[in-house]
Amino acid sequence: KLLSGQIFKKPLFFLGFLFFYGNIFDMTLFTPPHLYDGHRWRGMRVGILGGSFNPPHAGHVHISTVAMKRLQLDCIWWLVTPGNPFKRGTNTLPYDERLRQCRAINHDPRVIISNLEEQISTIRTVDTFTTMKKRFPQTQFVMIGGMDIAHEIPRWSRWRQLPKLTAMAFVARPPETSLVRQNGMRMTGWQSHRVLSGSAKPSLSPGNCYWILQSQMNYQSSTQLREHQLNKYVRLAF
Repeated sequence: KLLSGQIFKKPLFFLGFLFFYGNIFDMTLFTPPHLYDGHRWRGMRVGILGGSFNPPHAGHVHISTVAMKRLQLDCIWWLVTPGNPFKRGTNTLPYDERLRQCRAINHDPRVIISNLEEQISTIRTVDTFTTMKKRFPQTQFVMIGGMDIAHEIPRWSRWRQLPKLTAMAFVARPPETSLVRQNGMRMTGWQSHRVLSGSAKPSLSPGNCYWILQSQMNYQSSTQLREHQLNKYVRLAF
């Protein structure tokens, strides 16, 4: 009887019905991606912020907030890597704990904490994007990061293949923005580089690289947080 029309005569029940099913619909859209649900992300503009997140911090949130607005994204996936080849031997938190901390620090429902790299069984960015292009063929991806990541990329495995797989965008944070001109990727000629300005929706076609220069930057880093924690424990020990 409720479904035949009585539900609309019971205001409180009707509000509860909308709240319950509305949440289900939202969760269906914003639950983490899986390798076999590419249809769910068809036609969407998705930012990819990858890293070890050891630990996640306000800088990650800042980059996501800026990129979401300036690139006009539908959502951002935080791809928490099971292992970073440049950080082996460091004091890395357990994978599940890093995922938990990412969920705790993030309050934007459009930012999705994902273990997709664990599903793919890869720790190399180029392998991750190669797989995502196959599994999510109708999704527009853009790799986002801070300026420090932009300067690290030329050290990555097969990094020259990345511009063919995804657009990129970097938000100004340490090192100083004057170093943008010296970035190794700008010297290859394989990408179209531009400082993002104006309100037009930027193309997320592979080969585009955007530099988002911010007058207000968040200088926090995972390395600084780990060193702070280590120093705190040393002080307590003595």
